[in-house]
Amino acid sequence: MTTNQRTFSESWHRVAELRVALRPSVTIRRQLFRGETWYVLQDPFNNNFFRLSQAAYNFVIRLKNSHSVAQVWDECLKHDPDSAPGQDEVIQLLAQLYHANLLFCELAIDSQKLFDRYRERQQRESRGKLLSLMFFRIPLFDPQPWLNKYSTLVQLITSRFACAIWLLVLLLAGKSLIEHFSMLTSETKNLLAFDNLLLLYCGLVIVKTLHELGHTMVCKRFGGEVHTVGIMFIVFAPIP
Repeated sequence: MTTNQRTFSESWHRVAELRVALRPSVTIRRQLFRGETWYVLQDPFNNNFFRLSQAAYNFVIRLKNSHSVAQVWDECLKHDPDSAPGQDEVIQLLAQLYHANLLFCELAIDSQKLFDRYRERQQRESRGKLLSLMFFRIPLFDPQPWLNKYSTLVQLITSRFACAIWLLVLLLAGKSLIEHFSMLTSETKNLLAFDNLLLLYCGLVIVKTLHELGHTMVCKRFGGEVHTVGIMFIVFAPIP
């Protein structure tokens, strides 16, 4: 992709003269995730969230009703031309913020159509996921309040001490496996027996739940947030 293709957009004239800004109710929180700095926008009135990279944040934080989108973009280019977002990226970013109800603006008809087309594309992708028989998710609740309340426990479970205990348990399990290998191989013959399927499924649910809980705690430990816990259906089989 050439620089011109990355920087300029044929649809730029539809948003260039818009004067937009973040809604006054939007709060911004800085997060460090996997060694990178991110900024999370939140509107407490509708509980919408949106995550921005450093480059996108540098653009969004400059948005104000007294400046056009084109003026803000030019300012970003002058400040940091290497990391400033391209025009296509700005259009996509504004469309996402607008439909997340985080942006205050009065759109012209052609700008509204541009954003609506982006929204329709997102909805088509969501419907594709919804109709997929191989991958279907149902959210149940937000675990973030629990993670905040028991942050000390999260720190303990994801500490080096907990890692050492986990490694010790693995070694003991490996030792037991070797010592009872013949018994294990003989028992696996009846693994998929009809009267064993319920126990097998219950074991899968427990293991999968603990596995996903591990992801959740590690995410919290390193500054991330988790706002959805639910059930995933794979070919109509529910998996937590």
